[in-house]
Amino acid sequence: MDLDVAWLAGLPRRDPKLLRIVLSHYPDHLRRTALEADLFLAGHTHGGQICLPFGVPIITHDRLGRRMCKGVHRVGRTWLVVSRGVGFATIAMRMFCPPEIIEIRLRGVD
Repeated sequence: MDLDVAWLAGLPRRDPKLLRIVLSHYPDHLRRTALEADLFLAGHTHGGQICLPFGVPIITHDRLGRRMCKGVHRVGRTWLVVSRGVGFATIAMRMFCPPEIIEIRLRGVD
């Protein structure tokens, strides 16, 4: 997967006073990096693309668990958001996995 370890090593440590948002094509990178993100945005999985009628993905295109190939999850101190996206991989179809575009609004804490 496209992960430049040397580039990652050059990033500054996370400042606890600042919000760190990471955008990665692959959700797997959450566990493969030590970026200490507050919010980790990813795609790649297509939400499973082809799911059983009750939403369980057959294929995830990822090493994370099936339940994490779409939606919002808390992983340690990080919020992981995985979009189903609008496309597909390998097979030109989606089944029981509608496409989505996510809008995220960040609000300051007073």
